[in-house]
Amino acid sequence: METARKLFRLFKSLNEWAKIREFLKQDSSFEKYLAIATRIAFLVYFIFDNLSVLAKIKFFPSLDAQKQTSFSLKFWLLGLLLCIWQGINTRL
Repeated sequence: METARKLFRLFKSLNEWAKIREFLKQDSSFEKYLAIATRIAFLVYFIFDNLSVLAKIKFFPSLDAQKQTSFSLKFWLLGLLLCIWQGINTRL
């Protein structure tokens, strides 16, 4: 059931890519680069999360699903920390 739910997130990385492209069009500022770094962290998270799901359903049998999951969770944490930094930066 968990894997089936995660299949719906397969193309979520395309949303992150679109957000990054929107941020690239903005004027140069620290907030812009912080937002881009946040979206890149989530983009990498979704890529490795997708790889772990595809490894679990044996689409890529040579990949270790656990290793892909652990790598994706590190980028999820990085994205969350960057979001917190972004929130604090906008409040100041």
